[in-house]
Amino acid sequence: MKKFLAINAVALPLIAALIVGWAYSEGFFARGRFFELFGDFRQCALAFRLPTPCEAFFRALDLSALAMLAVQPRSKRYFCMVLAALAAWIACFFSGEFFILYVFRAVLYSAPALLFMKGAPFEKSVKAFSFAFALCFALGAAFNFEPAKYVRDFARAQLFPRGSDEVAEGLKDQVLANFAFSAANIFPEKVAILADKSARRLNLVGYGDSGPYLIYSYKFTGFSGKPGPKLREFDRQMPEGVYEIESYNPNSKFHLSMRLNYPNGFDKKMAKSDGRDLGKLGGDIMIHGRSGTVGCFPVGDIAIEEIFTICRLAPAQKVKVIVVPHPPDAKARAGAGKPATPESAGVPAWYPRLLDEIAAELERENLSRFLEVPEDGGCLKKALEIAAMPAFTLAVLSALFAASSAAYFLLRALKAAFRRAA
Repeated sequence: MKKFLAINAVALPLIAALIVGWAYSEGFFARGRFFELFGDFRQCALAFRLPTPCEAFFRALDLSALAMLAVQPRSKRYFCMVLAALAAWIACFFSGEFFILYVFRAVLYSAPALLFMKGAPFEKSVKAFSFAFALCFALGAAFNFEPAKYVRDFARAQLFPRGSDEVAEGLKDQVLANFAFSAANIFPEKVAILADKSARRLNLVGYGDSGPYLIYSYKFTGFSGKPGPKLREFDRQMPEGVYEIESYNPNSKFHLSMRLNYPNGFDKKMAKSDGRDLGKLGGDIMIHGRSGTVGCFPVGDIAIEEIFTICRLAPAQKVKVIVVPHPPDAKARAGAGKPATPESAGVPAWYPRLLDEIAAELERENLSRFLEVPEDGGCLKKALEIAAMPAFTLAVLSALFAASSAAYFLLRALKAAFRRAA
């Protein structure tokens, strides 16, 4: 029985890896034949994306090595090492840092050598591997939290500063792979951005021959303030109005960022009429990655990579950003000085003028309809690369293991039955 389990632990994962690799090379997964998810699950699932075709093989090989280690627990210490290896694999994978994952793999693929050791060398090696897996877990776990990513991005910006065109061109193929399911032109001539504070969504719109179309609708990953315009610095308000992308920062501590031209002409004009200090209106309003914000628009790292690349590579570099408190309608704008919602009490008397200006711009650009997008992000079903998901590989391994085990025990039962009959 032990020999059978050992054969299963080695042979079946390799067979599964070959199946997954073949199916990936044939394009089964990219066309979404096996699995589909809705909406912003796409953003989560893209964390499992395959950077290279051979990554499917390596992920199956990861599980193969883990299965080989777990099939015959030889001591409590050895069992704890296997648990540490599994925890380290999860932490390193979800860190999103592939250099950490490959360091872990170097340790993991060496570990099966323990199966051929005995005595003192075995015990010493178990201690060494346990320590190595613990270090990998600590490193991977650290990069699952934003502070570690801030340190990484800061160090990268200081040591290896990059240009925005260089970053956009480097991400282009990855963005195309992310949108492999989409029939829309991902890199249009002209782009606009709609940010809806009430829905907490940022809609990326492209312009084609037949007019504007939705590329994708992203959820904010953080939020601050309340409905109403930004009036002064440190008020934590997200501004509202019609803006443009002023500059791109590929060396941001928030992964990537795009700066809005806040305060714009309207903001300054209203501040002057209110008697507010023009030097204290605030600034540095960005669309950026991660989730922290005190007035900016965070959308997460994967989303900002897509938005940054699409906007930066658009031939028409004037990218308009329209920030609305809610989808505009006549009822919301009716009544001078009345707040759009109860939560926005205290807005200035000129606030309805701002709402009218936003509505006029949306009407002029024919963009109002993109503020009412379904929860699936504006597209129907997102065909995802299921080969990239460890759950799929694990399911294949489990199915093959169960099938071979059932066949093994069935053959044993038939053999015993024939012996009794004879």
